[in-house]
Amino acid sequence: MAVDPNTQNDLITVNITLDPVASGQAGFSTSLMIANDVTLNGARVATYSSLAEVSAAETAGYVTGSVTAAATAYFGQTTHPSTLKVGRRVSASESYLDALDAIKAVDADFYGVFLEDRSPALALVLAADVEADEDYILIAQDNDVDWKTTSIPSAWSAAAAYER
Repeated sequence: MAVDPNTQNDLITVNITLDPVASGQAGFSTSLMIANDVTLNGARVATYSSLAEVSAAETAGYVTGSVTAAATAYFGQTTHPSTLKVGRRVSASESYLDALDAIKAVDADFYGVFLEDRSPALALVLAADVEADEDYILIAQDNDVDWKTTSIPSAWSAAAAYER
């Protein structure tokens, strides 16, 4: 085969496949927020498809302003996720692990998990459970400036080996 030095067309093979598009993978289209001080009208978990639904739930007294604030950021993305699930931690004596297990027993159809609370200690306990489960991913927030100035803050050092 002759090679034309002015183009690479003779060197590249293009295969056109007319198969259907591959099915989607697990993504952040549905995430779970574990919240305190919410009633969810007596349910353990509630599913919301829009910020308007979350705002209506706040007006009805089922969720708090912090849930609405999180939903505002969640649904405010350019391509926003399809649903937000809010799971209820029923009391201060219930651990986040127990709350997550109870929520999964009712509705386990989510991928991302995040807390209303920003405490590294609480997130690390949940992170160990999520890491062992391998079906979910934990999203945690922190306001420690060491993330920008050094590396992983000491409070988060236990999570350094976690993948999920």
